[in-house]
Amino acid sequence: MRKLRKKEFQTALKEKLVEEAKEVREAASRNVLIEELADMQEVMLSMYDAFGVRCAEVTTLARKKRKERGSFSKQLFLEDVK
Repeated sequence: MRKLRKKEFQTALKEKLVEEAKEVREAASRNVLIEELADMQEVMLSMYDAFGVRCAEVTTLARKKRKERGSFSKQLFLEDVK
């Protein structure tokens, strides 16, 4: 085990987030899904710190995008963007 330099750590976190997202996709039960979502959340919280991003920044932008573009609450999915 070794301590990663800042850029290495940031890259490792990005890779870990992709890994966790794949595990979320493959989750076969609600309990496993919750466990994998918790892992993703932990990685994201670490990313906020590693990249100097405040959670409030992400939340504010997510709200703005939701207002402008909508959300997934109605289970609608845009299939093509032209």
